[in-house]
Amino acid sequence: MLEPHLLAVLAAGHTVVTPNNRLARRLAALHDVAAREGGARTWAAAVAMPWSAWLDSLWREALTAGAVGESSRLLPPATASHLWRRVVEAEAHSRTPLMDTGAAASLALEAWNLLHAWGSGGASWRAWSQAADAAADNDPAAFARWAERYRARLNALGAIDHAGFPEVLLRTAALMPAWRDRNVVLAGFLEFAPQQTRLIAALIAVGMRITACDSVVPSEIRPRSAEGATPRDEVRMALSWARERALAQPGTTIGIAIEDLAQRRGEVRALAEDLLCPALQWPGRAADLRPYSISLGSPLASVPVVAMALDLLALAAGPLPMHDVALLLRSPYLPEKQRWADRASVERVWLDEGRRTVGWHEALAALQSVDSALAHAWRADRTFVPAQHASSPREWAGA
Repeated sequence: MLEPHLLAVLAAGHTVVTPNNRLARRLAALHDVAAREGGARTWAAAVAMPWSAWLDSLWREALTAGAVGESSRLLPPATASHLWRRVVEAEAHSRTPLMDTGAAASLALEAWNLLHAWGSGGASWRAWSQAADAAADNDPAAFARWAERYRARLNALGAIDHAGFPEVLLRTAALMPAWRDRNVVLAGFLEFAPQQTRLIAALIAVGMRITACDSVVPSEIRPRSAEGATPRDEVRMALSWARERALAQPGTTIGIAIEDLAQRRGEVRALAEDLLCPALQWPGRAADLRPYSISLGSPLASVPVVAMALDLLALAAGPLPMHDVALLLRSPYLPEKQRWADRASVERVWLDEGRRTVGWHEALAALQSVDSALAHAWRADRTFVPAQHASSPREWAGA
């Protein structure tokens, strides 16, 4: 079992790098427990972090030391995502229209990251644009065009993104004497992408001591698999098995890996409620602590009050489907929520008029007759005046 070894590494002040946040937090928590059980009243914090955070720390050190040269601007992931969307939208206007430019940009960004992680470090996408059928609007040729334009925008900004900056780090390693004789343990990685392998080799070459633990799972544990008629049945079987193990061995930590958890989170949570804690579904028990946790959180936009705020911003920016605006005006999160029934009456008027969409000023006009106080407040608040020009993400965030 490697857990005691990793705790000893952390106690010695060495760095443990993991593939994800969850394992890093777990190791840090176990380090704190071991320190308390050992009688310590104060102790140094464990240096356990995921791979991405470790690279960010190396980047900051190289930036502070002036070793990264001209490529000193690292774009945040959100900015890189916005750039990809701008690139895809620009081509969608000039060439074949796309049904969903946002989804296309997300897939292109994912392909860009995979290309750098598993490629040789060069502009290998150019081969797709030079292929015999590159003139056709096939996916590889389209991606090659987008990739060229995206990289041109990075060059114009004098920036790099998280997909490419490990290549800068490995070229910078020889200029960083502070990295020599540093002890790093890589724990929990099933495999390393070629880009990771190249960076690790470059760091070892300059004197960093890097070792890898193949697994943090006890050697006596053997995985088992079971098949069900449907994916839902398989999750039910796994949760039933977990319940039996937990009842037989109280205090045991049990983990279940579920494919496509992001798409199936609601289904998994409902099954966990039914099978793991049915007594907590009685009225008044919603806030009680559950015997399970789901590692993937809900999207912020799915929280009702946030969804209402986003819809309000969208209405200020342009017309929305009539039913969406009617639902927005009925929201209990608006001032004087007892007036929701009055505000709901405007939907009947819009139905009689045959409206399909409703804009900001039309919504205010309808609201004036049923809730004049809210209509006056929205008119007075210049934040929600529809924008007359395109705004940058920073301007939108400020608003």
